[in-house]
Amino acid sequence: MIPKEQLVACVLPMFGVTRDAIWHAIGTGFVIARLDDRSALVVTAAHNLQKLEDIAGRRSSSHATTLEEFAPRAFKSWRELQIDLHFLLRRGEESALATVVGDAHFVDHDLAVLHVAVPPDTRAVFDTALPISLDPRVAPGTHIAAVGYAGIKATSTQDYEHGDFRASVRFPLESRDGSALALVTDELGIHRGRSGLMVDIPFDGGMSGGPVIELRGTVPVVRAIVSADVGEKPDGSVGSGVRSFASLLLPIAGLRLRGLRLSFPDGATLDEPSVLELMYRGQVNHYGTFRDAIQVFETDDKVTVMWSIEAQEG
Repeated sequence: MIPKEQLVACVLPMFGVTRDAIWHAIGTGFVIARLDDRSALVVTAAHNLQKLEDIAGRRSSSHATTLEEFAPRAFKSWRELQIDLHFLLRRGEESALATVVGDAHFVDHDLAVLHVAVPPDTRAVFDTALPISLDPRVAPGTHIAAVGYAGIKATSTQDYEHGDFRASVRFPLESRDGSALALVTDELGIHRGRSGLMVDIPFDGGMSGGPVIELRGTVPVVRAIVSADVGEKPDGSVGSGVRSFASLLLPIAGLRLRGLRLSFPDGATLDEPSVLELMYRGQVNHYGTFRDAIQVFETDDKVTVMWSIEAQEG
């Protein structure tokens, strides 16, 4: 398993803060790329961003976890909703709020990549990332673990008369072991996508967006993210049957980080790079052979990511 210290450093609790200084617990994300000491790329579930509309009062307050409620749909961005989106970064005794400054997402696959940054005066910095694999081939029975903040909570108090605004947060990190059951190859996934994995681990709402780690082999790698609990109970209700859906990471290869510009020691620059381009530059800690395996096809209104079946892990 990935060492606990690295999990704490890379798997981050996610909060939304409205303009009236009220904190809301959202879910989980994890670092896939350290851009520099102060900024990083974090993967989470796209439905965590959809949940911000619940906070803004645009929808009901329920946190959707069933197949029927997970139909793909467009949603307003955190900018439009005027909600600040933060991850809590911890390094030993030091902590800092990493604020989301940019994002890209595939609603159909329940995946989002967020560009986050911490203030320049903080002592807590980004110094590590989780190893990932975009290879969509996960054999049934593969030993896996899902990591996330199942009991994440936030409580706020406001004293407008004295200008005193405070928040208390709780975020116990949990790891749950289990096995991969089957790949979802038809449009049967949570978002009717083709990049899902059924697992026998119960997921709770706060774990949404957390890493699903393959424990086979010498190097544990993140293969997917926590998406939803879809198991049917004996009474016919949905949730913890136990059968859950995880979104495989492959589609993030085609996501472009709008507004991001990176410079490298060799003089090269990347404007609005895709995750795949960042892999080529070594910014993303990808395990295994991928250069000849992944193909990204872009048009004005669609991005398609494909994996060559002949590719082998290195």
